[in-house]
Amino acid sequence: MNSALGKVVTAVMIDENDTDYFVQPDRNGQTYRLPKNESPQELHIGGQVRGFVYENEDHQLQMTCKYIPTIQVDHYDYGTVVNVRRDLGVFVDIGLPNKDIVVSLDDLPSLKHLWPQPGDRLLMALQVDDKDRLWGKLADDQIYQTISAAPDKRLLNHDTYATVYRLKMSGTFVITDDYRLGFIHPSERDQEPRLGQRVKARVIGISSHGSLNLSLKPRAYQAIGEDAQMILTMLEHDINHRLPYTDKTDPSIIRDVFGISKGQFKRAIGHLLKEKLGCKPDNFCNDKHCEMCITEEEEKCDRCEIGYYLNQGKCFKCNIENCLKCDFGINGNTCNSCMNGYYLIEGKCYSKDTASTNCQSNCAQCLHNESNEEFCLSCKDNYKAFDGKCVSCSISNCL
Repeated sequence: MNSALGKVVTAVMIDENDTDYFVQPDRNGQTYRLPKNESPQELHIGGQVRGFVYENEDHQLQMTCKYIPTIQVDHYDYGTVVNVRRDLGVFVDIGLPNKDIVVSLDDLPSLKHLWPQPGDRLLMALQVDDKDRLWGKLADDQIYQTISAAPDKRLLNHDTYATVYRLKMSGTFVITDDYRLGFIHPSERDQEPRLGQRVKARVIGISSHGSLNLSLKPRAYQAIGEDAQMILTMLEHDINHRLPYTDKTDPSIIRDVFGISKGQFKRAIGHLLKEKLGCKPDNFCNDKHCEMCITEEEEKCDRCEIGYYLNQGKCFKCNIENCLKCDFGINGNTCNSCMNGYYLIEGKCYSKDTASTNCQSNCAQCLHNESNEEFCLSCKDNYKAFDGKCVSCSISNCL
C-alpha cells in the first residue's frame, strides 16, 4: 500500500525531461511526475521539493506544489460536487487540475434522489484503499462535534444557511455556515433535503443536546404572501380574470387545485384585498379601484377604495380636493370626510392652515369658503359654535 498518496511529502529529484521532474519521497520507492511549471524552483539531481502526491486521471503518479488541496488524508474540508454517476457515486472537486475524488455510493443515501448534486458541498477527507486508489471519506459525527460552535439564544427566529451532512429517519442533521450544529424535524420541512445541499432555515429553538432546532417552512406572513401571489397569477392568466372558488368551496378541492389548506386560501385572499390587488377570486373586479364587486349578468362594484365614489356599480374619482370619502349627488360630488389637516365645510375640504383670527364679532377663529362666507371654528367666551356660527350661551357663568 502506498502510504504517501493523498499527503504532502518531501521528495528528492532523481531525473527530468523537457517538461517534468521525476521525484521520489523515498530512495528506490515510488516515482512521481512533477510538472516543471508547478515546481517552486529549478531542481537538480538530489534536490528536495515538497508537494502533494496523488494518482491523476490518466493513472499516473504525480506531485503538485502549485495546487495543494486542503482536503488530504486525515485533513477535512469542504469539496464541491461536480458530477454524479449512479453506478459509482459522486465526483468532488478538491482543487486538483486533473483529478476529481469519488465518494462511493456505499457512503451515500440508499435513495438516489437524496444524493448530492453538482454544486452541493461535502465535508470530507481522503482515504487510500488496498489498491492504492484515493476515495473521499465523509466526516463523521465526531468530526462535526469537534469543529462545531456552541448555540446562541440570540439566533432565535433568525434565518441562517446550513449544509446537510446526515439523513436519518428522525430528521435532517445540518451544520450552519458559522459551524453550529442543527436539526430539522420532518414536520418542519415540506420535502427532505439531499445530502450536501445548502438550505436556508429559521432558528425555532435550542435542543437539550446543544444544537439548533431549525425549520425550512416559511413564517406565516411569508407563506400567505407566496399563496396570494400564486392565486393572483392564476387570476391574471384567466381570460375573464375570475376563478370559480369561494369560502364555501370544499377544502379538499382547494387543496387539490391550489395545494394549500382552506385557512391558507382565505388568508391569501385577505392579503390580496389588503394590498388592493384584487377581490374574492370568484368575483375578481376588472375595475382596479373597486374593493368588492358582485357579478350577476355583468360585473358591478359594491364598494370603492378611498378617494373614489360609487355610482351605478362603477367607481369614479372624487373631484373634491383632499376628500377622503365622498358621495355622488344631483349637484355633483359631496364630501363626507376630509383628510387629516382639513375641515369639512358644506361638503368641501378646507386646510386648517388657512384658519384666521380676522373674524366677525364673537368668533375667535374662522375659515372662509369660496364665496367668502365665514365659517366659525371656535368662539369667544360665553358663545359656542353651532353650524358655523357663534351663538350666545344663555347659562350664567358658562364658558
